[in-house]
Amino acid sequence: KNKFSELENSDDCVMMNADVVVIGGGISGMAAGFQLSKVGINVILIDSNDDLGGQYLKNINNNSNNSLINKINKSNIQILKNTDVFAIFDKFEIWGKNTKNLYKIKCNKIIVASGAYEDIYPVHNWTLPNVIQTGSIQNIIKAYNFVPDKNYVVYGNGPFILDVSKNIKKNGGKISNVFEIAKKPSVTKIKNLIMMSLSNPFLMVKGLVTLLYLK
Repeated sequence: KNKFSELENSDDCVMMNADVVVIGGGISGMAAGFQLSKVGINVILIDSNDDLGGQYLKNINNNSNNSLINKINKSNIQILKNTDVFAIFDKFEIWGKNTKNLYKIKCNKIIVASGAYEDIYPVHNWTLPNVIQTGSIQNIIKAYNFVPDKNYVVYGNGPFILDVSKNIKKNGGKISNVFEIAKKPSVTKIKNLIMMSLSNPFLMVKGLVTLLYLK
């Protein structure tokens, strides 16, 4: 027994069982849950948000039309939305809670697909007004289809800043500069870049199209 065992007899405690519990209803969590359900595995999918899709599919206009979400809703997967997992104990015992119920779930396996968080790279005066994290403005754009200002300088690392810049421009913002922290690849890395490009030409073309769009 654990310190929550005494809550089992409370009126709002729901006891559940599953072969696999997937924590996180984003792209990876839904994909894992759906593939498991296709082969007859009993799956419970838990997500803390109102809607499935995670950050990638956070869009009030398009979320409901996503094919993967539709497949999940039509499957035999048990879905717990607006539910936070607050404890995991030995023997795959999971405790979760939402505004209506407390859940004690027993399972054989757990898949944690709860996503990631933005690792902030502080710069001078980054706490001043009009300085916003790339992840935060991406959330605003995807949820409400607007940008809170018109002129932007985007600073960060990796392809995500290009995607953010593209979405800012598509929603009426102006990108004056995009600053990449990483150094330009040296001549010795050219071979590696060519190999990566050949391994996924579609992704290479997508990146080039994005760069041209931002020019």
